[in-house]
Amino acid sequence: MTKKIIVLLMLIIFPTTASAASWFLNTWAKSAGGTVNSRNMLNQTSTAGSLFKSYTTHAALPVTVTANTGYSIRDLTVNGVSTSYPASPVTAYVQGMTQQTVYATFVANLLSITASAGYGGSVTPASLSNIYYGQKPSSAIKFTFTPISGWNVVSIGGVPAGATVSTSLPAPPNVAVSVTFPTTYTFTSNVALSGTFAGPPVAVTGAPQTVLPGTLVTLNGSASTGAITSWSWTQTTGPGFPGTKVLADNTSGTTVSFTPTLVGTYNFRLTVTGGSAATTTVIVTSDPAAAARSQCQNCHQGIGIGSGSNVFGKWSSSTHRAQLVMCGKCHVGADAGGHPGFLTSGTVSESTFLSTRGGGNFCLTCHSATIGSDFAASPHSANALTCSSCHTQGVHNPDVLDTVCNGCHRDASGNVTNHPFAIGANPCVACHNPHSTAGSAAGATSAHYNNLTSAGYPASYVTSRSNCSNCHADSSANLSVRQQWGRSAHAAVADPPWKGEDYKTKSGCVQCHTTTGFVAWSSARWTAAWGSAADKTKEVLNCNGCHSDIAAGALRSVTPVRPYADDPGYQNPNIGKSNICLGCHSGTNNGQGIAVRLANQADFGNLNFSGPHLMAVGGTSYARGGYHFPGRSYSAEATHTRLGSGDASGPCLSCHKNATNGHTFASGALPVCAGCHGTYLTEASLAADRASFQNALEILR
Repeated sequence: MTKKIIVLLMLIIFPTTASAASWFLNTWAKSAGGTVNSRNMLNQTSTAGSLFKSYTTHAALPVTVTANTGYSIRDLTVNGVSTSYPASPVTAYVQGMTQQTVYATFVANLLSITASAGYGGSVTPASLSNIYYGQKPSSAIKFTFTPISGWNVVSIGGVPAGATVSTSLPAPPNVAVSVTFPTTYTFTSNVALSGTFAGPPVAVTGAPQTVLPGTLVTLNGSASTGAITSWSWTQTTGPGFPGTKVLADNTSGTTVSFTPTLVGTYNFRLTVTGGSAATTTVIVTSDPAAAARSQCQNCHQGIGIGSGSNVFGKWSSSTHRAQLVMCGKCHVGADAGGHPGFLTSGTVSESTFLSTRGGGNFCLTCHSATIGSDFAASPHSANALTCSSCHTQGVHNPDVLDTVCNGCHRDASGNVTNHPFAIGANPCVACHNPHSTAGSAAGATSAHYNNLTSAGYPASYVTSRSNCSNCHADSSANLSVRQQWGRSAHAAVADPPWKGEDYKTKSGCVQCHTTTGFVAWSSARWTAAWGSAADKTKEVLNCNGCHSDIAAGALRSVTPVRPYADDPGYQNPNIGKSNICLGCHSGTNNGQGIAVRLANQADFGNLNFSGPHLMAVGGTSYARGGYHFPGRSYSAEATHTRLGSGDASGPCLSCHKNATNGHTFASGALPVCAGCHGTYLTEASLAADRASFQNALEILR
């Protein structure tokens, strides 16, 4: 008997593993282009869909995401927290005992072809971009290298296997040579073609220079081509010339230097072996703006070039002018004479500051290369911002950033060195919202951040579980959408559905009153509390709550639910995309709950009020919300069940997110109501009906 008691006690104290608590790991490769490896499945791809496996272990489990060759990890989301473009492979560790989710999406890498030509020829086109890894041309792509008169194409570097060259190299003089990518060619890497040319010796001088008095000037003829054994420089004009010369006649060397002290224009000629000659100019000025006006602006203004975009005005206000970065520093092409010609590194995009010829950032021709690498690694790049998003005056006055972002994005020395400097390094951010001084990015007046902890403190856009990309998935394409959302009840940080309680700590509430909870519920019906009361942030419904892909506008897939505990036989109808709304807008109780209490002979005088919960329009629309009196007919045909029946968006979205309301989801007498109710259903008539209903409730009370 004693042994039996001991065994029984052991079973009570040490329960069997069969009764151990379990938790789910949900993994999902949401697009092609990579694999997810975990205990759920090895090399899980998009064809496997969303996988759920149950575990009882308390140990941390690794989940490794790897992009295929030619692909990148576009997004890694672990328990609702997203990381954009992490390096591949990346491993996340998850640990129960609550449900854990790891989702990954992949994107094919973008490739490009660039083509450059050395002196003695040109190439057309200069570049081709936006080519995806694994893509084949729909028609043959041809790059043609053309020599100048008397010259020939000597070589073309960077031609990959599979591309063809039109003639053997070196080619005869004056013959153009083409590199062709046929329709059978598959792009698997960037291609950089470079042509070299040969011909008789040709003198080439540097670009015209504009300097301040007392500045050391260097004349450079090293770009001259051909078999050259002699370089001879001669000054031809200048202040005090010929009595005063800054350079002696026939000075020899590929480069020569001098320091002018007098303001004026100096001209020089370089003659190389064989007699080829070229000239260059040095303008010495004490007024950069006046020099630029004389050299460029007067002519350009007269023929209307650059006037509409105020090029001269922007440059005159910039640090470029103060540092004597003149027009000719950037605008120099094949013409080494008086007119600058094309930009040195090709045409520059006013948005991205990228050269459309070479593809690189044009600023890096003078500035540190870390500008490009740091920006590429920053959240700004990941969220599709461009240079002009911050440098709002474009390439001609890029330092206008000082009045836009530099107030916060600086290092300890006050410099913006890493494009951008982490705003978290600014101690002011601990208490103040840096983005609220000019209104929020969504167009609302509510702050992105919130440092209040008093009773009933409001929610905020930025919380412990959110990041900028939850709404800012692009630079400006969805700005109007964010502004509409900012005016909607979904973003109303001071409204009861968001600030009324600390909902993240309340199981059964999180799925509708927090973005994190809604994502967990819509993907796995998970309704458990996910937050801590020590975390003084409250969530509104951000863009990533409803959208699985914000930039593309893709909605999360939600299936109909059974919203009422006391009416388990009823399930919401399948109303397409509007399912995403109905789960939270059906209410939590209906009249069947009262019927159940009546059947159990409940004493209603000692029970709390049994209400439908707020915003329960779904229950009303489908005749399931109110109490059904015996003997009365509650035909669904008399309700709004036919709304949206001809629209794949369903009734909620077809009415509340139409062309007029957008993401404000406005309520009231919507234009669509006139389809059935005519013109008599107005805001005024609805207000009168509402007042009558409230009066009836008061009489009943």
